[in-house]
Amino acid sequence: MAALSTEEALLQTLAELQALGFYAGFAGPGLALRHVKDYYGLDWPDVLAGARTPAGLDQLLLWPDERRVWCRDLEGVYPGEEAYATTLREWAGISRGLFEPQEVLERWHTPLGPVEVTWKAAGRAFRLDHPDGHDDFLHHLALMRQVNQGLRDPAYRFVACDDYPGDCRFVVVLHEREQRLLRGRGWSFCPLP
Repeated sequence: MAALSTEEALLQTLAELQALGFYAGFAGPGLALRHVKDYYGLDWPDVLAGARTPAGLDQLLLWPDERRVWCRDLEGVYPGEEAYATTLREWAGISRGLFEPQEVLERWHTPLGPVEVTWKAAGRAFRLDHPDGHDDFLHHLALMRQVNQGLRDPAYRFVACDDYPGDCRFVVVLHEREQRLLRGRGWSFCPLP
């Protein structure tokens, strides 16, 4: 992986990712790379060393692009945490204006569940049930399947990468064409239930 860790290779990678709309607010890959390094701080050398594949490097470089990328630990579904409601709002923030959930409500029927999550989007009502409060992991793929049904443009989809090199889940909204291009870079996406 040493060839990928050079400054020049990182700038080239970021330029390619910017061509796909990532880091859109940055004037060139140099500023995007500075943002990435600032985001990771002193951990940057270790983060970079953790990139085992080109797709892993892409994703580690993109994590700090909080306008386009959602990357979180999925554990955290507890009473009072509003994990699903928060996730829906955060996904709206990275949706490129394609997902605007309204009337988001997360109801716990008892402290151990079940949890019922409801929202409206694109004129439709949606509901997700998280059956057991002992399972404290966000059912992100089931949520994503429903969220995708409420996007304004069916050519776009929320996708979750199944090859992210960390313990978190990496989620982004992509056009069909962007998905094909990223698969060509080695990205792999989780199938939705």
